[in-house]
Amino acid sequence: MADEHTLAHLFRAQPQAVGRSPNEAWSPQRFRLSPAPLARILDEGDMIETGDRSFHVIHLPGHSPGSIGLLDERNGDLLAGDAIYRGRLIDDLPGSDALAYRQTMQRLLQIEFSRAFCGHGETIDQIELRAIARTYLDSAG
Repeated sequence: MADEHTLAHLFRAQPQAVGRSPNEAWSPQRFRLSPAPLARILDEGDMIETGDRSFHVIHLPGHSPGSIGLLDERNGDLLAGDAIYRGRLIDDLPGSDALAYRQTMQRLLQIEFSRAFCGHGETIDQIELRAIARTYLDSAG
């Protein structure tokens, strides 16, 4: 995958982005990720069945275009990805959309769940997620 389709170039420019090399021959300049083959494009409301779990696809754009979350209503789990996490929510990356991010925060205030697995940091509960969303909406508004 070409760097222009990722943010890899930003991480290569930050020596602290990788704490230590996985082996002596590893080089961040030569590192490449091979994309998994596309099986299908997911859309709002689609279901993903894993055998023992079912996830509803929820469109959560703003941080990055096309971001999704996965909601397991039976277990109360929300896989939120980079849509929300502790700390300053980033809405100024290439491809970010602050207006769409505000709509995502509004949406997250309405979703019922027990715990959210975020793309960064620890698992959070619904109360903390809603506090983060409200803080973003208050500061961005």
